[in-house]
Amino acid sequence: MKVAGIIHQQICQLRWHLLACLGLIMVLPVEEALINLRSGGGFYSVSLAVAAVTFGPLLAGLIACANVQGDLDEKRYIFWRSKPANVKRLMTLKFFVGLIASLLVLACPAVFALATVLLFAKERVEREPMYSAPFLALIAVMTYSLCFACNVLVRKSARAWLIGMLLAGLLLVLPFVLPLNYRDFVT
Repeated sequence: MKVAGIIHQQICQLRWHLLACLGLIMVLPVEEALINLRSGGGFYSVSLAVAAVTFGPLLAGLIACANVQGDLDEKRYIFWRSKPANVKRLMTLKFFVGLIASLLVLACPAVFALATVLLFAKERVEREPMYSAPFLALIAVMTYSLCFACNVLVRKSARAWLIGMLLAGLLLVLPFVLPLNYRDFVT
């Protein structure tokens, strides 16, 4: 299989999952913008866009599980025998196409918030909460990677998502649990 064909196949497999996650993640920012418009402040969203970006890693894990389940459903033994592609290249492309697509979906609330504040806000709006978005994107990348790996190893998608979320939470809490000094943590 050619690389472009694999990428097209992966995007076609993920299109409904991506649209569903985009709809889920954009509900709060659009609602806040409509409420601000009704109150006369302008059509903008900041605080609920930050909340949507905060819950983005959960959706990144769901996209990872959906990405793996497209080809590796419960009949994995048939999949590996039927594909005339290089397995390493297929899984690498599958991983990166899903990762880029999930990051594009997760960036939508931040882009919506910045665009609406710049274009439609009638009063000055503080944008400091949006500075945490790159850190949350790194957490989303970690969550996507762990859920992808768990779903490759575990047959059931829901269990793989839960195991990936558990591992992501453990890795996020681990630096605070270990007996490290602040200087050790920074280094």
